[in-house]
Amino acid sequence: MKIREQIALCSGADEWNTKAFPKENIPSFRMSDGPNGLRIDKKPATCFPTASIAACCFDTDLMERYGYELAREAKAENVGLILGPGVNIKRNPLCGRNFEYFSEDPLVSGYLGAAVIRGIQSTGIGSCLKHFACNNQEYYRMTSDSLIDERTLREIYLLPFEVAVKEGHPRAVMGAYNKLNGTYCCSNKWLLTDVLRKEWHYEGAVITDWTAVEDRTDAFFAGCDLVMPGGNAYGEREVLRNIANGTLPREKVTRSARRVARMARKAQKALIQAHVDSRSQHEISHQTAQKVAEESMVLLKNAHHILPLDGLEEVVFLGKMAEEIRYQGSGSSRVTPTKLEQVTNLYPQVPYAPGYDANGDTDDALIAEAVALAQKAKTVILFAGLPDIYESEGYDRANMKMPDGHNRLIEEVAKVNQRVIVVLECGSAVEVPWADDVEGILYAGLSGQAGAKAIMRILLGEVNPSGKLAETWPMHYEDVVTAGYYGKGHRNAQYREGIYVGYRYYETAGVPVRFPFGYGLSYTTFAYSNPRLDRISKTLTVTVKNTGKCAGKETLFLFVSHLFKDCYRPKRVLKHFEKVDLEAGERMDVVIQLDERDFAIWDHGWIVDEGYYLCEVTGSPLETGTVLKIEADLDMLDRVNVGSKWQVRQQADAMRPTHESRNSDAFSKLANWYRNPVGAPSEQDFLTLYKQSLPDITANAAFDINTNFEDLLEESRVFRKLFDDFEQKMADELGRDSAEYKGMVAMAKQSPLRALQNNQKWKHHRAQACADLANRKYLSMIRHFFS
Repeated sequence: MKIREQIALCSGADEWNTKAFPKENIPSFRMSDGPNGLRIDKKPATCFPTASIAACCFDTDLMERYGYELAREAKAENVGLILGPGVNIKRNPLCGRNFEYFSEDPLVSGYLGAAVIRGIQSTGIGSCLKHFACNNQEYYRMTSDSLIDERTLREIYLLPFEVAVKEGHPRAVMGAYNKLNGTYCCSNKWLLTDVLRKEWHYEGAVITDWTAVEDRTDAFFAGCDLVMPGGNAYGEREVLRNIANGTLPREKVTRSARRVARMARKAQKALIQAHVDSRSQHEISHQTAQKVAEESMVLLKNAHHILPLDGLEEVVFLGKMAEEIRYQGSGSSRVTPTKLEQVTNLYPQVPYAPGYDANGDTDDALIAEAVALAQKAKTVILFAGLPDIYESEGYDRANMKMPDGHNRLIEEVAKVNQRVIVVLECGSAVEVPWADDVEGILYAGLSGQAGAKAIMRILLGEVNPSGKLAETWPMHYEDVVTAGYYGKGHRNAQYREGIYVGYRYYETAGVPVRFPFGYGLSYTTFAYSNPRLDRISKTLTVTVKNTGKCAGKETLFLFVSHLFKDCYRPKRVLKHFEKVDLEAGERMDVVIQLDERDFAIWDHGWIVDEGYYLCEVTGSPLETGTVLKIEADLDMLDRVNVGSKWQVRQQADAMRPTHESRNSDAFSKLANWYRNPVGAPSEQDFLTLYKQSLPDITANAAFDINTNFEDLLEESRVFRKLFDDFEQKMADELGRDSAEYKGMVAMAKQSPLRALQNNQKWKHHRAQACADLANRKYLSMIRHFFS
């Protein structure tokens, strides 16, 4: 291929398709959003449970099945690459896109993500792992800079991608919008080449998030292969010019073109295989979606064994979400379901009152109607959570509270009926101030199109709940370590808390939580016994027994902690999880294979400190009586042939967080918070950890192509008019009360000019022309507009 054609191949043809070059046997292929279902021009597709609730199943086999059925639907629709899963860490419960992500824990995110990838790619369809990396807030996500020290980056935010890449081998990895330590992810050579390809030996393609590319030449240098969306030749002339003048080596482009061509040919090979009938596949997928929902929902409270119910006589349904289930989030993952079940339709004989409206608001009349029904009932099943507009791609949540109307309904009903069961439909943790006033709480999450049936089968005892929380639920948002410096007002994200994310912070700092990571109840009970460590095979074995009266599934967790405090560490860290299925009275030996990474931390490489380690096997973090403890030491590991990057660090050297600051004053200051993480770290604490100067966001006062559109609205009536016209169009199409409208407007305001050029298919250098207009450089504006 000519170099001009190679450059063109590395840009999409349009919004969803790549370019075809028939003479070179390079086909076009289509991509589709699809972490929890295909999104193709509003065509019906199965809406599976979102990752936020699916993660609570802790079942890699079930997640493989999830991915397999998703890919079968993709094959039926001629889609060659599914844009998902997303394995970004839930750093803060307010992130608007948390419902798309698995967990606050990197290993849970990585292993479940890898399972979905394996399931998808077992059909020949490709999977695109996203968003690489440190895309943990929606606020100014397209231009924000994630400022993070390397140990935190390696142990928390890169780890899920490392696991998913090595265990799942995705066909593509999607570069994130944001900067990482000063460099946009899609132009970050350290991230895309040094780490992803050289360290992790990744051989697939890297594609941009939609409009995420800043500079095409920098992207080729970094190892970013495909720019999406296509159709506007963004930056292609500059790339050709830089190859001609020797600034960009030609082989960088050729290498990327080969990766795109290989990805296209694999997609074509998968799609010419046996045809999949979409109608029959939709029914199979619906059953799988229900299975995932049933295995994932988490029973958070079951006082006086109110559940399971023995029937629906003298039961009432309350809450608008009983007739309009909240089953998915908003944004690019939104799916048009093939069918949608509602609790009130499944059980029309059960009395029902809405209690609040679609936005969560209520009034005296709605409350009075609901209270009147509750007074006459034996048991109340009350549906509540977060309405659609509360959670969406494009903006973060304002707080951790449920709508006032939902809370008021629960509080008023609990005053007149002691048997209240609350079913929560939300994509992330919420505050539950009424938790002590109700008998039962079932976290249904965003459970997909079959969620209503799954909810009722659990409440009626047809399914024994086995989900466990993949994220911590704090008592109050103020208890979150990042609460004071996350999101709004902080365009650049300072990862001040370091490695203390989720349960790593709450347990180490001793902060009480409402429901801990890994928590979940069952209708049966389990007992753990006889832990033993085999130093030859490096395996830990424990016996699990179902001690109850019915069959059930149990997830056991292995946490590891170091018994010395010379180097700052969380109190304990999850290293393995396993789900087992046991009949009443049945017992099973569970064998866990250990390796060096289970005991390592990052310090210019993975390092294992000498000393003793505590291994805790538990199925319930709240019930310390179920925890089995066993000690391991380095003697059992030094028989293993560790690689050249591995080191064993003597205990005397363990004081240092990095080689450079071994005995420095900086580490003694660092230890003040990071060795005793109570409260929140200050910016000065962070600077001792980060060891770099923070970017000066006021250094460049001139507008450029990375300027957000919002910053231009006060500069020119032209920009204000453009935005007002766009805002009115979105209001007319989507409605001002919709999550889609709110997300589109937020994303438009926070989009840089280059993204608008890419998305709107502006020709020439019109993004720069807009910046020139804002800078009042009118001759330059005219030149860029037509050049």
